[in-house]
Amino acid sequence: MLAPVLRPSLLIGLAAFALYLVPAVRVVQLNPDVVEYIDVARRLLHGDGYLLGIKAYHFGGTSVLHHGLAERPPLFPWLIAGLLGVGLDLRAVQVMNAALTALSVGLVAEIGGLLFGRVVGAAGGIMAAASPIVVARMILPMSEAVTIALLLLAVWLAVRAPQPARRRDYLLAGALLGLGYLARPTVVASVAALIPAIILSAHDRRRAVISVAWLVVSVLLFALPMSLYSLMTQGSLSYSGQSYLYAVFKDSDVLRNGYGRTLPTPLAFISENRDFVLVAIWENARDYATLMLTERDWLRPLALAWIGVLLAAGLRAYPRRAIIPAAVIAATFATYALTWANFQERYLLPALLLLLPFLAHGLACL
Repeated sequence: MLAPVLRPSLLIGLAAFALYLVPAVRVVQLNPDVVEYIDVARRLLHGDGYLLGIKAYHFGGTSVLHHGLAERPPLFPWLIAGLLGVGLDLRAVQVMNAALTALSVGLVAEIGGLLFGRVVGAAGGIMAAASPIVVARMILPMSEAVTIALLLLAVWLAVRAPQPARRRDYLLAGALLGLGYLARPTVVASVAALIPAIILSAHDRRRAVISVAWLVVSVLLFALPMSLYSLMTQGSLSYSGQSYLYAVFKDSDVLRNGYGRTLPTPLAFISENRDFVLVAIWENARDYATLMLTERDWLRPLALAWIGVLLAAGLRAYPRRAIIPAAVIAATFATYALTWANFQERYLLPALLLLLPFLAHGLACL
């Protein structure tokens, strides 16, 4: 009777949560990004609206108090405001992130188990739990933990959905992706990648098209109200105010000496600096690929697993549903490779976590 309860993914997730509780409760981890999330959350809690009182990026006028959507997506500040509103402190935010990170670790094991068997799934989950990047980047009060948990939950639902699929599986997956979009707008790239991946991985592609339609409808239930709000308050359907990343050489260009400058539109910048943009995208792609292939504290010991990955791909040994996480890996990599003005290893965490079951399976193939 206990066997279904004591799944390896559950045990790995619980062990990971116990591990992550130590840094979560020991000290509040602050950096400039964290402070901005907290500032928006406290203003929400005090009834001031979605405002940010920190001017880190020096363009668009000199007013320090400005709309929070210019820098921070809405979901995570609302979660912080909720925890602070019931009398908890910032350590509780880190405990929440520890729980969400442990959920992501368990989902890595579940996805790997569905695709490659329980042993391979457990190995992927253990590697995720032990990842130094996960501990360093997902516990502190930032949106990585909630974004990645929502995305992995959606991928898990899509991978485990029966054939023919049930409507509720894709409605729920779409709702999770819609919430993920409110946590980080780049989740839209994963939605775009999942649509063809779900269709290609299905045995009955006509029904898969219907399932994808329900997923899209569910995503839009969250995305459209946000887009309309952004249109009314900012004059743009896209709520993200960070399109400036495509109008500068580096994000440091707007971190200092930005006042008095009028930024070009992204299209104008690209057309005027085409050679630079192409080289910068290539360098970003190279650096992210290096991180995925040879990250010294985590993935370098697994370098031999790539032989097994290539062997399995060449022999077409992967189950058809493996297309789904592979598409999200590719979409995440492409999105941030194309964001030439910024490089952050944490941006690639969804791809790195979804890659682990493939690496564990690659080792098993050797």
